[in-house]
Amino acid sequence: MNTDGQLPDGKRGPVLDELAAEVEADLELIANSRPDAAEPETPDRWLDDPEEVQVEETDLCSLLGAVEALQVDPPHDPGDAAAR
Repeated sequence: MNTDGQLPDGKRGPVLDELAAEVEADLELIANSRPDAAEPETPDRWLDDPEEVQVEETDLCSLLGAVEALQVDPPHDPGDAAAR
């Protein structure tokens, strides 16, 4: 595999699919680990800081969006724009 994530024939390898699956699994884990809003816990009983979890979820959503964009858009050569 080349350093740009492509196989020698120009097709994308399974790396992006695996990354997307990992990110989706992490997002599902975050969604399933949210405490019940009916019984809020005090900060001394938190396992994770809710603000840190929210930041991580936002980062994972951004990463998933980038992966999905790479899966859909074909790679382009930056030199193509300069040649026009």
